[in-house]
Amino acid sequence: MSDRRRTKASTGVLLLLGPEIGEKRKELQNLMDSVTSRGGEVHRYYAFDCEILEVIRTLRNGSLFGSQRLVVIQAAESIKRAEDVDALVEYLNSPAPDAKLVLESDEIRVNKKLMNAAGQSATRIFWEMFDNQKSGWITSYLRRRGKRIGAEAIEYLLDLVANNTEEMAHACDALALVSGDGEEIDVETIDAFIYHSREENVFTLFDRIGERDLEAALESLHAILLSGQSNGVGLLAGLVWQFERLLEFRRMLDRRYSSQEALAAVKVRGKRAQRNLQRAAEAYTAESLERIVTRLVEVDEVLRSVHSRWHAMQLELFLYDVIAADGYHPERERREAGSYL
Repeated sequence: MSDRRRTKASTGVLLLLGPEIGEKRKELQNLMDSVTSRGGEVHRYYAFDCEILEVIRTLRNGSLFGSQRLVVIQAAESIKRAEDVDALVEYLNSPAPDAKLVLESDEIRVNKKLMNAAGQSATRIFWEMFDNQKSGWITSYLRRRGKRIGAEAIEYLLDLVANNTEEMAHACDALALVSGDGEEIDVETIDAFIYHSREENVFTLFDRIGERDLEAALESLHAILLSGQSNGVGLLAGLVWQFERLLEFRRMLDRRYSSQEALAAVKVRGKRAQRNLQRAAEAYTAESLERIVTRLVEVDEVLRSVHSRWHAMQLELFLYDVIAADGYHPERERREAGSYL
């Protein structure tokens, strides 16, 4: 592609990529605010739930109400069909002068043809914070809210939250609200927030699974999804992390490590969290946990390929497979056995 065409394409597209969703969403929000403040229009799509030709028509068609259009395609790593890629590349070679297309993804790359058409100057990758930066970030964030936090509590908090500033900020805001004036936030403060607040979360859901209480787990799942605090993909990511840690803990116990040695190795510090992990390890074998981790990967692929309206059903089926069927998925087991009865 010539420099002239690459520059032309770059003015009509922006790639926002990478796992640091906090800073990336700030950038996206600034773009949307800038367009709407000037009377423009913003259109948002999910790549797995839209027609690319329809998106291109939106980009091409002039607006009756504003002079600018911002079109955002989220989960852009899902754009894989050759005809969709080719149509977007053709558009980028001759973009609408009054529109900008944003391709957003938590991955660090999307289709190679799209990245080449956009060019490096139109690509921004938001990397996760380095481990040696996170403690300082949490300390500074809480200090601006008049709160102090101990070093052990920071380590514990980092074990619990996803590795992005949005999740860390959400956790810090919640802790700032529940901690007393002048009180240093410690491990017990965090434990109390997780397990004694009235809000269901991924940790309380995991505990229900560890208790093998299907009814309570389904109630917890529905409460989380209805609250809007997490979508299906985000919730599953939290379960993946916890089940992988439980599997490592279970394997260490099987190799005759003591519970305290295993807990230290998997970095579980809170007393309540330790009790819950030990109870879950008693409820599941390493073999069943390996099946469950495999199922998590399969369910994640399904959730990313279907509309969010189907997430609750898929997660309900997953909970049944885990709690009632010990990680087995009946339909898959029948297929693998060659039986369709």
